[in-house]
Amino acid sequence: MINQGLMAIYVDDVLLATKNEVATSALGAIAEVWEYAKPEQASLERPVSFCGFEVQKNDSELGGGFCLHQASCEAELVKMWDVKDVSNQLNFNLPVPEQEAEMVRSEDVEAVRRAQACTGSSLPGDKN
Repeated sequence: MINQGLMAIYVDDVLLATKNEVATSALGAIAEVWEYAKPEQASLERPVSFCGFEVQKNDSELGGGFCLHQASCEAELVKMWDVKDVSNQLNFNLPVPEQEAEMVRSEDVEAVRRAQACTGSSLPGDKN
């Protein structure tokens, strides 16, 4: 037997990653047991949502395939916390000890509390 794709199920959400004809067959089998909403298909222009993540087709110039992101959630948090300066590129580099020594601890207690609340609201399970 050859693997024909991937099916992920979470409560009442189903994600199918396979060829159209295999997805149609799988959805037909599901429809024999349950009713479901009209399926959505990820595209370059429009992602589909699954378990809080957005799945979007990648441009062939970027290697094709799919991209997993949370752009809508990020936009909502930026709006909710009235963030003015947003970087479009994340930097995951940790500072080296020399850089860390040059860092200055903020004395603005309100800014620190706001940053902590904003960070906390992005954690799973927080309903702020």
